[in-house]
Amino acid sequence: MNQKRKILNLGVLFLFLLTSVIVKSQNEITPELQQQIDKYQDLITQSQINEDKNEQGRLLNLLAFLYWDNNLQNKAISCFKQSLEINKKVGNDNAIYQINTNIGLIYSDMMKFDKAMVFFNDSYKVSKKLNSKNKTATALNNIAVTYQNLGKYQEAINNGQAALKIAKETNDIKLIKSCYGIIAENYKKLGNTEKSFEYFNYYSSLSKHIQNEEVKKKEQKSQQEIDNMKNITHHAIEDKEQKEKQLILTEKDLTNQKKLTKEKQMQVDLLGKEQKIKELTIKEQKAQIRNAALIRNFLIIGFSVVLIFLALLYRLLLQKKKTNKLLAENNIQLKEQKEKIEQQSTLLAESHKKLKKRNLQILDSISYASRIQEAILPYQDAIKKRLPQSFVFFKPRDIVSGDFYWYSEQNNKIFIAAADCTGHGVPGAFMSMIGNTLLNEIVKTKKISSPSLILKKLNQEIVSILNQDNGNPNFQDDGMDISICCIDQDNNEFTIACANSTAYFIENNKLYSIDGDVYSIGGVFSSKLGVSFTNHSFKTNKDSVLYMFSDGFKDQFGGKNNEKFMTGQFQDMLLNIHSKDMSEQQSLISKTLDNWRGDFSQVDDILIIGVKF
Repeated sequence: MNQKRKILNLGVLFLFLLTSVIVKSQNEITPELQQQIDKYQDLITQSQINEDKNEQGRLLNLLAFLYWDNNLQNKAISCFKQSLEINKKVGNDNAIYQINTNIGLIYSDMMKFDKAMVFFNDSYKVSKKLNSKNKTATALNNIAVTYQNLGKYQEAINNGQAALKIAKETNDIKLIKSCYGIIAENYKKLGNTEKSFEYFNYYSSLSKHIQNEEVKKKEQKSQQEIDNMKNITHHAIEDKEQKEKQLILTEKDLTNQKKLTKEKQMQVDLLGKEQKIKELTIKEQKAQIRNAALIRNFLIIGFSVVLIFLALLYRLLLQKKKTNKLLAENNIQLKEQKEKIEQQSTLLAESHKKLKKRNLQILDSISYASRIQEAILPYQDAIKKRLPQSFVFFKPRDIVSGDFYWYSEQNNKIFIAAADCTGHGVPGAFMSMIGNTLLNEIVKTKKISSPSLILKKLNQEIVSILNQDNGNPNFQDDGMDISICCIDQDNNEFTIACANSTAYFIENNKLYSIDGDVYSIGGVFSSKLGVSFTNHSFKTNKDSVLYMFSDGFKDQFGGKNNEKFMTGQFQDMLLNIHSKDMSEQQSLISKTLDNWRGDFSQVDDILIIGVKF
């Protein structure tokens, strides 16, 4: 027994030493880090000498962040507290709010939640003083998370609800999503499954909305990059044309300057000749008086004229040489600029060509994927053969679709489904192909005929395939909303189950809404809980009509005010056309969509299935 205790003590000692070594290695200050710390400390000292409180507080914050980034939490807290005192003296409430929040976050990272709560509460008080709704909501959200970590789940819910109310007022989508998640988790901790389901559903729906908005932004960004490339190419061509015009003008200037130089030379020669004639005349007049003086003066004047002429000639030669040198340098520069412009134009043309080729390749790939998707979807003629009074209105937004329909016949029963996958375009098409394949396996191979059990098995398979059950908090939150119906024509009845979707059943001119379960197939909500689905069974009459659909038609923008079609209009449309022939119904639905949409773009994939019994 003593031997075992000694071994246990040695193990504990070894673990303590190992932990100390790891912590020491993590907190070790490298020479590069120490150099940065010394720099900030020198600047802080200088700000103290200059009595500049604002600069001193700012530098202390920067040093605190440096410590925080390098896992030196205690030093970071010390710097933040010094900055906090300085900002209290100068009355900088915005800085006081943010510093209290930072200290609270560090204490939370260190698992010291009681201390974190003190600073988060101080942040909340300052946010009320600042009258900032965003800061107040964020502070309440931090307090809610801290209460959760302390095991005070009801207090966490109360603060989360308060933060949610303010976040809705400011329309802060990401903060609203965070509040939904915190409230759902704490209701789950308290065992209130109903409330937890409710807020998880809000969280899941908002995640889907955010994801769709991000997809739209990426598409807009890609189009903007293409437009920018076109503008760059256009400006480069214009610049090239401008440079070529400038080169032509420069060559003309050179020609004109050469002409002016030649004319100037002729004028100098002419002046020299006139002066010479004048001097000869003077000499002839003076020759009679003083012949010797005339000869001497003639020599002096002649020599002077020669010197002046030579000086002028030399100066002109220097100017011409300088001008030619400048012209040559300008020509070289213009030539180099022209070559660079031509190279840039060539590169831009090649880039544009590559981009155009890449876009064509992507478009060809998506078109080929569309043919594959069409081949996988059931033939509408096969559905018409068994269900003559039926239609499938299918209108993808892009080349490929995230909505899909599915059909099968097993054991004298007819199965038909309408599904709306996460996203649209290529991502949605991938999910639709996975869903189609799994439905074939579940119904045709595993012989499961109950719609609720089909959806339960489909959810399990989607969660497994997309690795949504491996505990990774960053997994892709993909899935689908789906309605599946089993029709028993021999007994004039049908059974339907809906996953986060709705179907309509019209009988005797009255519309009945079949509201499905709140769970989607796959995604963060359905992966964490053992969800199940509910069957809804109905007897049918001769003129009974069932409609299954995605939300694309109801969400389409249009009309005079560019607003959504909405559920009420959608129900009225179905009530108005349900008694007509199914092919005529399909035509009227298409006309209604075109008239409503007008010149507006289609916002989502659209799918409506109608079956008259």
